[in-house]
Amino acid sequence: TWTIDGVEYSSLGVFFAMIFGLAAGLLIGLVTEHYTGTGTGPVKKIVRQSVTGSATNIISGLGVGMMSTAIPIIIIAVAIIGAYQLAGLYFQGDGVPQDDVEALNWYRQAGEQGYAAAQYNLGFMHENGRGTAQDYAAALQWYQRAADQGHGLSLYNLGIMYASGKGVDKDPVAAAELFRRAGERGVARAQYNLGFMYDNGEGIPGDDAEAVKWYRLAADQGHAKAQNNLGVLYTDSGTVPRDDVAALMWFILADEQGFEGAKKSRELASSRLTAEEIAEAERLAREKRESQSR
Repeated sequence: TWTIDGVEYSSLGVFFAMIFGLAAGLLIGLVTEHYTGTGTGPVKKIVRQSVTGSATNIISGLGVGMMSTAIPIIIIAVAIIGAYQLAGLYFQGDGVPQDDVEALNWYRQAGEQGYAAAQYNLGFMHENGRGTAQDYAAALQWYQRAADQGHGLSLYNLGIMYASGKGVDKDPVAAAELFRRAGERGVARAQYNLGFMYDNGEGIPGDDAEAVKWYRLAADQGHAKAQNNLGVLYTDSGTVPRDDVAALMWFILADEQGFEGAKKSRELASSRLTAEEIAEAERLAREKRESQSR
């Protein structure tokens, strides 16, 4: 093994990288030969089209040329994904000895080819010191590269780094925008965090209506904290219309997931309702739970 810029590399990682590259190069060469070699089917097709004039010759040549690029693109994509998947095996220890250094090597190969999931994993490993020295600057760079492609979890992790000032100046406004972008891509943790910031006026102006909106998106995905906080807003907000039945429904769902404090809130909410209202809240909770399990 050897180290470059704080990252440890191994001869085994380089060997498999060469195998992937050689295999991809060999296959691309064979495909090129098939589409350009004398006497091959695609070339003969172009020759036959030449009989009817230059226009059909050009059209046929363009068509074959476009077809000839498809397979090499697939081969390159498979090589990138193969490197990424092999990294995952080492990262998880799935079928091979768990090895963060090897995982980092493979993720880097895929990440440098623009694979967003690999870039996210590289950011995670640098942020947490997995397979390399902890390096927030490198984590930010890899997260940003994946975020630029719209990778939801990378947007979320960037938001966490800006919210906490980890490796970058603390900037809650930037964090909120990153949480918003991640939340729009369905990341429940980002939806909850943005709801919490609106709920408490942390770094952005407080807005209970926006808090409900973002909590609801996370709660609908089963996020227990968002469910509990929604219950609180429907009970004690002052600006959100009071709805004790909806509040109890969310407390029930949060309590069933073991969220601390939800049980007491559930009991308190139940004490203010009739038996019929409690039954309605339980019915709504059951329907919500069933919809989330689909």
